[in-house]
Formats: sequence, structure tokens, C-alpha cells
Amino acid sequence: MGVPFLIFVIYEISSNKGILKYLNIFILILFLILLINDKSKNSFIYPLVNKEITFKKDLKYEIKNGWLEFSTDSNKTLKNKKIKFISQKVASYADISTNYFYEIKFDNKKLLMNEGDVILFFKYENIPYPRPITNSSFFYFSFYILIYPFVLLLFIFLIRFIKE
Repeated sequence: MGVPFLIFVIYEISSNKGILKYLNIFILILFLILLINDKSKNSFIYPLVNKEITFKKDLKYEIKNGWLEFSTDSNKTLKNKKIKFISQKVASYADISTNYFYEIKFDNKKLLMNEGDVILFFKYENIPYPRPITNSSFFYFSFYILIYPFVLLLFIFLIRFIKE
């Protein structure tokens, strides 16, 4: 969404001279690095990443098409088994809905697990579920739509303010 505003930022930077030009280029590169950086394995944003949980209760599960799911019909249980959370992925859809799922390591296999199932596992084990920072209203999808043009406009106004 902010790509058209990038043209104005580049114009503003090219019209500057001296140290101000290099400061603006540094800030722009910093924004781009933060935008491109893979956040799915960041344990600050997603508190469950790199955590390992051992289940103490009998909970029946089944592995279907690479997903770990609850199953009341199964005879396999999670008791004394470990799950390590590798990363949290975000799937955004055309109807502006968002789905979170985890990539986990279980029995030396990489599997996927729906966030709803993770919450149910935690409730069953009486463990508080650590909510990701992205689930807060500050990081809601509409925020992502509006923030990039807004930040770039602030950047342009900052450049103009420093010039004068």
C-alpha cells in the first residue's frame, strides 16, 4: 500500500544534501529491513516459539495430512510426549480474515497445528496460553493496511521539517 508514497520519499531524499540525505537513507533502509524481516520465528512477537511443552494428561490425537489434531477415536495419547514450537505462521485471506497456525516438532516430525487446537491443548493442561503480540488490536489487519502510507507521510513531513 505504501509503494506509491515511496516515490515521494525517494524524491525528498534526492533533493536533500549532506548528512541529512544519508540520515534519511539510513532510516528508509531500517524501515525496509523491519518490513522484510521474517517475524514467524521471533519469540518476542510469538511467545510460544522455541518453547517445548510436555503433556501430563491423556489427550487423544491423530496426525492427518501433516497436521496434529484432536481425535476422540484414536488410541494414541499425548501423555508424556513433547511438542516444540518452531514458528508461528499467519495466513491472511481475501475476506480480510486471519488464521494463525504453528509449525511444531513432534516425534521427530515437523507438523502443523491450528491455533485453536493449541489453545485447547493449553486449556486441557491448565497452562495459560501466551497470546502473540500480533493478536492485539494494535496489530489488527486494518492497521497493516493503513500504517505504511502513514509512516511514509510522516517520514516526508519529518524531512521537510528538518530542511526548514
